Amino acid sequence: MTDPETEHEKELKEDQNDPILVDRDFKYARLYRCWLDGREPELLTTEDYHVGSFDVSPAGNSVVFSRQPTPKVPDGRLNSDLSLLDLSSGRVQNLVEQPGLDIDPSFSPDGKQIAFVSMDGKADWINNYYVYLVDPNGRGLRNVSEAFDERVSGPLTWGSDGNHIYFLGYEHGDRRVWTLDIAGETVEPVSGFDDGKTVSSFDVGEDGQVLLALSAPNLPAEIHLAEGGKKLTSVNENYDKGKIGETELFTYESHDGRPMEGYIVRPVGYEEGKKYPLLVIVHGGPSGVHSSAFTPRRGVYPVLGFAEKGYAVFLPNPRGSGGFGVEFRRSNFKDWGYGDYQDIMTGVDRLIEKGLVDEDRMGIMGWSY
Repeated sequence: MTDPETEHEKELKEDQNDPILVDRDFKYARLYRCWLDGREPELLTTEDYHVGSFDVSPAGNSVVFSRQPTPKVPDGRLNSDLSLLDLSSGRVQNLVEQPGLDIDPSFSPDGKQIAFVSMDGKADWINNYYVYLVDPNGRGLRNVSEAFDERVSGPLTWGSDGNHIYFLGYEHGDRRVWTLDIAGETVEPVSGFDDGKTVSSFDVGEDGQVLLALSAPNLPAEIHLAEGGKKLTSVNENYDKGKIGETELFTYESHDGRPMEGYIVRPVGYEEGKKYPLLVIVHGGPSGVHSSAFTPRRGVYPVLGFAEKGYAVFLPNPRGSGGFGVEFRRSNFKDWGYGDYQDIMTGVDRLIEKGLVDEDRMGIMGWSY
């Protein structure tokens, strides 16, 4: 829970003539233990650092948590470490201290190892994220997912056998569930069903069965079994598909021969051979990615609303985007607005050549990067 405002701070906010002092008096997220018998929650971390994520040991006697010096975004991305709290004594000890990001810790089923997401000891905004292991005593620190050339996304989920870890990660525009064999340090997708789709969350049963919450460009989110893809929910079955612009993967070669991917959303009522006004949405990051998810909105922009109003929408993933490995993500480093710009404009040219776009009616938008 984040520190509450003090009465003095509330008074200062009400005084419109008072200056706002940035980078001072941070509101830290601290770790609490909540009792189910009605007692007040117990504050567990009192030092001034910001707690990000945590996990309780299987025995219930300790908590591993990520911490960063301030709540500021750069500290979260480039300066987070792990600590271990002994619940009986209240003692906190540093567990992992290295440059870069170290977050999302998760105890193994037997409590003898802790998995977490790490930047591999490099404070590098563009770097991959990996699965790391460490013993609760701080020994045995190692990277076990170097075979996966992308950014691992937590929370990390252990298999009941203690030999496998499940995580989310991109493969081009598809966000899939992957399983890591710790002993062999090999990574493979859990199933083929999430190919061409985007998984938002998942869970693993004791029998190894995996549930996926996923969507696809033309499929609103539902719960499925990973094995075989059986659909278990029909939350969105009454969605009016006639008002959805059809989305398809669009591949092409950029100006320098580099393969490119993006998505084209056709306007509702699309007619072959007819030209349509085009809107291009550039994602942020620059290591963001336009994905294979059902996308009514991207950032602040109503993608499917535009399609309903008769626009074609181009969602490009130029060099520097996530999902295509670290080399691709680094390929616009110190080159913003050059190669990446040409990637986007080459995609626009290809859409014009295909006869889809009215080149006299085009617009572009984006955010952040």
